[in-house]
Amino acid sequence: MLYLIYGEDSYRARKNTRDIVENLAGRDASAAVYRITTENAGEEKLKDLISGQNLFGQKSVVVFDGLLNGELGDFLILSVKEMSGSPDVYVILEEKLESKLVKKISKFAQKTQKFEKLPASDIEKWVKSEAKSRDIVLKPDEISFLAQNFDSNLWTIAQALELKSLGADNDFKKFVYNPFELADLFASRKSREAYFCFHKNLASGVTAEEMFWKLWWQTKTLLSVVAYKEAGLNNFQIKQKSGLHPYVVQKSLAALSRLNRREIENIWDDLFLLWRDSRLGQTDLASGLSFILLNLSPSDKFNQTAFFAAGGISV
Repeated sequence: MLYLIYGEDSYRARKNTRDIVENLAGRDASAAVYRITTENAGEEKLKDLISGQNLFGQKSVVVFDGLLNGELGDFLILSVKEMSGSPDVYVILEEKLESKLVKKISKFAQKTQKFEKLPASDIEKWVKSEAKSRDIVLKPDEISFLAQNFDSNLWTIAQALELKSLGADNDFKKFVYNPFELADLFASRKSREAYFCFHKNLASGVTAEEMFWKLWWQTKTLLSVVAYKEAGLNNFQIKQKSGLHPYVVQKSLAALSRLNRREIENIWDDLFLLWRDSRLGQTDLASGLSFILLNLSPSDKFNQTAFFAAGGISV
């Protein structure tokens, strides 16, 4: 049996895949479940999982996660007919997939499901549905804020809802409001205000890592919007092409009057360097973010590369 699950909405695609696996594995408690990625895949391993028969009759549920665009993609495509007729269950999970491959695989798949990013008009409905499924009561302003500021980033919304479901009401409010206040100040290039907001959030219990990912998302959004703008698209076309909420596009376009593409790319590089070095224990994440925020102003001449190369300092 073969399933094809794909689409740019990776949250809903993966949730659907998880539901399929849990449902099928739940029917047979002895079934073996495998998740194969580019990191643990090999042709011999795929051959064993697709063609091999368990000596004790044990069934398998196998998820091939992001393999079609790699070196094993051709082998996997050639095996779809065999997987379709197998008593075992196979799920091909991809984010981006060419239409010709979808057509080729779908001919043999028992189920094909595409998950496109939700349009802005459906985000609030999704938030309400997710909250209800987790027995969470959200205020109207919380629903609106999640829908408008997180846009189609369902992973982040789900994380916020998870905090709420665990009873962390105060933490949920901090997660929702403070980091995005910082992201707005960051995009507005208000260096000192952003610096003080960052440390105010730290003092109130928001982690540096939570705020890092908000700034990462903000920078990624700005890079996307500036690319469309430089391609000559108008505001309406940018909203259509990017899939971003109109409010997010509007704020991003306003930010581009204060930050040019090269500056945004430099910030993106600095954030990547900071994250890498913080994971290696060479730089403190909070200290690194402090210096990035202080360096937002055009008048500041602080050398971030030199800072990271020196391993950062404590503040």
